[in-house]
Amino acid sequence: MRIRSGHLHVLSTTPASGKTVVTTGLIRGVRNAHHRVLPFKPVSETLLIEGGPARPEAIEHQCFAAGVPFQPEMAPVRTVVVGREADVWLFDQYVGRVPRLGRDMPALGTLPLLERDAISDAVDGCRRALLEDCDLLVSEGSGAATALTELGLVDIANIQTGVLADDVLVVARASNGTAFTTVDRVMGVLRERFVNVTGFLLNDVPGCLDQHVEAGMDAANRNSVEFVGVMPWTDFFDNRPRYRPPSQGCDEDHQHLANLVGSLVRIGTTLG
Repeated sequence: MRIRSGHLHVLSTTPASGKTVVTTGLIRGVRNAHHRVLPFKPVSETLLIEGGPARPEAIEHQCFAAGVPFQPEMAPVRTVVVGREADVWLFDQYVGRVPRLGRDMPALGTLPLLERDAISDAVDGCRRALLEDCDLLVSEGSGAATALTELGLVDIANIQTGVLADDVLVVARASNGTAFTTVDRVMGVLRERFVNVTGFLLNDVPGCLDQHVEAGMDAANRNSVEFVGVMPWTDFFDNRPRYRPPSQGCDEDHQHLANLVGSLVRIGTTLG
């Protein structure tokens, strides 16, 4: 899969499929190739600690991979979760208090249409502003790409952002045993919602590499997308709590991820 300028969105077939691992390595690889890259979390969530927002771990790592400070303007959509409600900030603009977002995205369906549209418009505004400052914008969805949509619920982080993106990479985690039982259904739902899926990647492959490659290629061919390849198991998630940015251990982990992703994803010399 060749990365081009614009907006790449990373989705998954199931929760905990490795979107953060793949996205972090991809961002670091683009930066290593001397291109301007920025991360984007369309809808994120975190907790209040001593009256202030804690840093969402995923976007903190992605900002570090991109070589930019973790600031609201660099990670523009921040949801601060307090109990069952949330204060939503987009850039430095306070949108208002809404039901809890993030993994409890069904709460969006309880909002009046005008409020949901306002959040969607703000997400798109953040996206457009970031695109002006980079060669490639890499965003990450939330949880599974299809579950909420199949239930008829609102999904800004996955479907709506996927429609806006130039390219979409779908990640499936081979080691959880559901990679090939869900991929056709996921691809079908995304296609019905006009999400431009261009690549399919198998992550956390525990062994039997040849068999996974063959099955991955079959799944990609059935759905008319490119099979990007397989990523072996990595201990990034084990190390992530221990090696926080900007520690040396974190930097080494990020470089390892960049090498893994770089063996699968070609970063074009004309990027930008």
